[in-house]
Order: sequence, then structure tokens, then C-alpha cells
Amino acid sequence: MSNAQVLDLVDLRPYRPRLDEHFPVYRDLVDHLAAFDDTHLHPDDPTSHVLAACAGYAYAETASTLLDPDLPRGINAVSAAMTRLGLPGCRCRIIAEQVDAMLIRSTAFVVQSADARVVIVAYRGTEPSDLINWGTDLDVHSRERTRVRLAGTAVDDLHAGFHRNVRATAFEVLRTLRRAMAGRSIYDTDTDGDGDGDASLRAGAAGTTRAGGAGRRRGASARPPALYLTGHSLGGAMAVILGLRIMADPVYAELRRALRAVYTFGQPMIGGDGTAAAYTAVVDPAPIARFVYRQDPVPHLPPATVGRYRHIGREWRYGGGWTDTTGRPVGQMLSTLGFAGALAAFPLGQVRPLGRLFPYTISDHFPHYYIDALAAAGVCEFGDDELSAGPDGRRRPPR
Repeated sequence: MSNAQVLDLVDLRPYRPRLDEHFPVYRDLVDHLAAFDDTHLHPDDPTSHVLAACAGYAYAETASTLLDPDLPRGINAVSAAMTRLGLPGCRCRIIAEQVDAMLIRSTAFVVQSADARVVIVAYRGTEPSDLINWGTDLDVHSRERTRVRLAGTAVDDLHAGFHRNVRATAFEVLRTLRRAMAGRSIYDTDTDGDGDGDASLRAGAAGTTRAGGAGRRRGASARPPALYLTGHSLGGAMAVILGLRIMADPVYAELRRALRAVYTFGQPMIGGDGTAAAYTAVVDPAPIARFVYRQDPVPHLPPATVGRYRHIGREWRYGGGWTDTTGRPVGQMLSTLGFAGALAAFPLGQVRPLGRLFPYTISDHFPHYYIDALAAAGVCEFGDDELSAGPDGRRRPPR
């Protein structure tokens, strides 16, 4: 391995180094993600599949699997998955903060393609065995006197626990993104922006410009790297909140030009009418694509008993095939009893007739089901399986 901080394709298949039809999964993934024009509409199949995998593997251990565990970056499940999917040599920086007494469990994976043209931020969702994470989800209403301002409007109904988790790591996430926007390696620890960094990355990024109507509308002559935000469950909620901050505050104009879209999977609602109005008030907002798998209960949270909440962005729901349900998005479950039923449905659902008795089942929230449902026939995020078309007849996307 030539670089101890990155993986290449041959590193992932030591006994089968030769590339074949399924490896990497998407041969031109960097070009696809970096594309920015009016013909590239979100969501699209490869991007949905790749970001679902990135969000799902963000639940993995934060320590490197092959390096000194004191170096929270480099080779890990996320970088391995992104390499298999088509980002060989990508860099991955892990930013984490934990404050138990304040219900903070905030973990972000920042992935940068080898040529610095694509950057992905994936937030980790609720860890099933972590009571602090569950406390974060339940901490809906804040008694703090501070108010959030989005698009010039004070917002009182943004989920307090989700927002606090975003704020805990936002400074370091944004510092890392600032380096990436300049075409520098996200491993560059120089803080003033004038250090050695990685000159080859700067030169590569500076020479990359992509023509397109959407970019011209924003008046950008040279566009920054393509930025995507993603996450599953709590991670999806955090991705949307960071996206709203970037879209609504002029100080982040550079990141707003870079932001292609926000993709979330099994995401709970982040706010009520005030939050939705703030997103509506944003001029030329980035697309928010939400995916809901079958009877996943989490998109129906928080329950109606805690107050009115609603989703923002476009919604796609899976029931054997993906359907645009933006006009009739999922609503709040009536109470937490619905979620208790979803937990009970998991073991009982193994007996098929009993599983149909429940409106929600927690098993439909598992990230691997989202990844599988968003993969076209013949595609697996490991790049080692032959998959046949499912009941919806999905076809392999063009390479």
C-alpha cells in the first residue's frame, strides 16, 4: 500500500486484484457526483445507493482498523465502502464529540475523493445500545433561552437534541470543509490555510471547472468541489440541520455553491411549521431527498403527543419499488405506543402473519435494507455479488 492513510482497489481484493464487471461498483463515480448541470436531477440511482451505503457504514467503529487507534482517520469501514463503490484512494476524517451529561453523541465522517473533486459528510445515527443517543432523540423541546435563526427568521420548533449534536462538532466539520473547498487534503492540519498542505490537490481542484445552468444561476465562474450531506436516522436529521445552516446563512456562501444535495434514510422529523417555513424562505435551496423504507417507524417521529412536527424536502417511499410521495409525506404517529409496537413487531414479525398486524416494524429501519433497496439489479456495495432483479425490476444503472 503506497499511502498508509488511504485504500486502493487492489487492497480490498488481495487474491483477485484484476478489476471486473462489478468492481468497483461504479467506474465513473467521481465524474458522476461532481457533475453539476440542469440535466443532473436529484435524487438519482447511483448517488442514492452510494450515499445510503456511506450513511449505513457510518455506524462502524470510529477507530482505524489498520492504523494506530489514536488516529481517528484513514482506513475504516466507511473509506472501504466508498473505495469499493468507486472512490479509490479517498481520504476519510472522523470527527466525534461525546458529552454524556448533555446528551451529546455527535460523529461525522468526512470523505474526500482522491482528486478532491467530491466531498461527502455522513453523520452517524442513533446507536441501538447507546442510552445517551436515545436521550438525544427524546430531547425534543429545549428550555434554553437561545433561539435558532434560519433565513433571517427565529425558529422555535427545531428539535433541540438533534440541533445540539450538530453544533457540538460543527466547528471542526466546517474547518475540514473549508480545507476541502480550497482543494487541500482533509488530513492537512495546518489551520491558517497557508501551510504546505497538498499542492497537488490544490492544483487539481483549481483546474476543475464544470459548466452548467445551475452554476451560472449562482454566478460562480469556478465551482468548488461537489459537497453532499447524508445520514441514516438521527444522522439524517443532523445532515438536514447542517444543510439548512449552510443554505440559510450567507457566511457559508462558498459551501452553498458546493452543496449538491442532502440525502437521508429513515430520518425523523427535525421541526415544525417554523422550520419548514425557514427552508421555504431559502432562495434556490439545495435539494433534500428523504427515503422511507416500508413500515419504518422512525420517519413518523416525534409522535403527535409532543407537538406538531413535519418533514421538509422531497420524499420517496419503498414498498417493492420507490414512489415519489412528496405530495402525501409520512405523518406523525399518534403516540410513543406506536414505537413500542414497532419494537415488538421485530421478533413477532418473523412469523409472517403476525408481522402484518403492526403498522410499524423497527426491522424496516435497519440501514442495510435501505442500501439493498436502492441498489440496482446486479449491484452490491461490496462489488462481489451477482444480484438478480427484485420485484420492482430494477435495472443496472449505466456506467
